[in-house]
Amino acid sequence: MSDDLENLKRWVAGQPPLGAPRTPLPKVPVSDNTEMVAQPFYFNVSATGAKGVELFRNPANHADAAATVMTYSGTKAKFIPALGLKDQAVHFNDYLTRIGTFPGFVTVKSEETGQNVTSQDVNIMIDQIKAAYTGFATADLNGIVDSVQKMANSILNKSSKESDKAVFSQDTIYKEDNNNYITIFYAHLDMKETTSGKKTYIEQTYRIFRTVIRVNATYLVTFAEELATMLGDGGLGDWDAQSSSPTGDKLSCFETNFKKTPKEV
Repeated sequence: MSDDLENLKRWVAGQPPLGAPRTPLPKVPVSDNTEMVAQPFYFNVSATGAKGVELFRNPANHADAAATVMTYSGTKAKFIPALGLKDQAVHFNDYLTRIGTFPGFVTVKSEETGQNVTSQDVNIMIDQIKAAYTGFATADLNGIVDSVQKMANSILNKSSKESDKAVFSQDTIYKEDNNNYITIFYAHLDMKETTSGKKTYIEQTYRIFRTVIRVNATYLVTFAEELATMLGDGGLGDWDAQSSSPTGDKLSCFETNFKKTPKEV
């Protein structure tokens, strides 16, 4: 039995792969009270509705196949943003581990900006975050950059007396030069404040993590039958539904802002 197939079985079982260790995706600091807000995007691809073996055997369906892997990873890690803003951040690092060790994904580049401290001018902080995201991947990231601004502004509208901690994440699936790619962008914000009649933020620190992954089409084709059996059906629609933080007029400003951002460009 090849290591490639054995590693697929080990991945499904949540075990580390054989051979040289995979490059881990950067982890984000979280605690039980960290809130998580997430939004998926997809570009230059569309849902095909493929199921079973054809989902993996036909490269034309590999955007849906990648989304199936992402959805499966979230389910196994118990990271399901659609369930709400709370109780999701603690599962995010496990989700990243599963994505980073899937044997059909190849990490192209991954980095962390380190901790940045900015002034109490919120617009400066947002501009710095936007600049860090722009240009890291070749997909059209305008929608993602817009959502970063909306989410950062939403964090500032919260009412904590001590500090606000949150993680916001945007995952994308897109196609370029006949290859499918996944980008995983996430930022951790820690905002401290004082109150004297009204809320005034005195310090904002943030860390940004960025990863680009290529979908290994040869691997998906080679092990199409095994993948179909182990992972089942899925696709971009299921991924979008599970990975999107909920929306609704009666929910938080985080969630309400999501209504203004398109999922597909």
